[in-house]
Amino acid sequence: LKELSGVRNPESRNQLMEYLRGEGYLFESLGKAFIARALEGECALTPTAKEVLELRLQTAKSSVSKYTALADMTGVDARLRYQYTYYGAHTGRWAAHGVNVGNLLKPNKLVEKKLDLAIDLVRKMDYPAITEVFKNPLDVAAGVQRSAFRAPEGYKFVVADLNAIENRVLGYLARCKPLLDVFKETFVYHGPDYPEKEIFDGMEVPLDPYLQFATKMYNMSYHDLWVEWKIQGNSEKRNFCKPPVLGGGYCLGPGEERVDSNGLKYYTGLMAYSRNMGIELSQEICTKSISVLRHEWVEVTWLWKDMERAAAFAIRNPGHLTGVGVPELKWEFDLFERLGRKIHEPRLTFKCHSDKMLEMILPSGRPLFYWTPRVEVQHKTWTGMKDGRLVTREYDQDVIFYHAKDPKTK
Repeated sequence: LKELSGVRNPESRNQLMEYLRGEGYLFESLGKAFIARALEGECALTPTAKEVLELRLQTAKSSVSKYTALADMTGVDARLRYQYTYYGAHTGRWAAHGVNVGNLLKPNKLVEKKLDLAIDLVRKMDYPAITEVFKNPLDVAAGVQRSAFRAPEGYKFVVADLNAIENRVLGYLARCKPLLDVFKETFVYHGPDYPEKEIFDGMEVPLDPYLQFATKMYNMSYHDLWVEWKIQGNSEKRNFCKPPVLGGGYCLGPGEERVDSNGLKYYTGLMAYSRNMGIELSQEICTKSISVLRHEWVEVTWLWKDMERAAAFAIRNPGHLTGVGVPELKWEFDLFERLGRKIHEPRLTFKCHSDKMLEMILPSGRPLFYWTPRVEVQHKTWTGMKDGRLVTREYDQDVIFYHAKDPKTK
């Protein structure tokens, strides 16, 4: 990268951007989605700039600097310490440092298939053999990162993750039965549709949240979708349901394709979210999936509004403990009655302390805080389809503001 670009520090975004702008690169980001679009022809790049961007994709993805961090931060007893800060984020989440153990790259399929060989060649620093077998040495170096960790003699190394945590918490807070049932029920496959796959016959497995959503999205049975995925090896429908299931539950709309001031295309909403996941969903699929989700998970859409109303009421009534999903005003009681909604003991509550701090109390009792909150009434216009015709509606909406640290400018 240094030789091709002449940039002193190719890891510096600003230095690399300054070089690339003079070579035909038009985007303001060096994210992999933008680099991919530039390489596909949206920018009139010089041949050298193309090679620089291809190398940038490799080095950014590989994160081989983790090895330096490992060497610098590992103690004399071969243990790695001080990698997390408790409550490092406003939400209470741990913050990772140093090696960033929570974000170790998974090997690509070729490296995974020949993992023992890849580890052996990296240990030996056998560059010619690595390039001969795997082509890209940086993919290999990054792909064996996890193998740098091992359990002490006589111990077992267990790596754990929270399965589908976004959906489980969302379903619990919203009391959304269709969402929660996915994690209670199981599926048993009975062949013999495919004798060569008899290993699956009679196997009982937990329901897959993406396949379950696909039953509504594509109007197919769970059995047929499972056979298509596990036995026929076609995961397209399941993959297409990942972005809406993960993002759609958190207020994400379908989004659209737009053009910026430089005449370059960019995307919003689910269209952008899916592309960041490496899944390119069309406008039609995004619109349909969000519509299906909001119809099937109607309690989730209620939760969004309940949280907004409760927070706004708490800000306007300091000192009052306001439950999410608990009506406070007459029109809210009327709305609940019209929708046939029951009033439950709230799982989330808000309380505002003068005009200084809004407190959200989680089901565990742990609080989150929002500094100097205020409510602003904004006039909005909505245009969409209703009963088969295009409708435009004007309305006033409470919008909640609070102070926070900008993640980019700090």
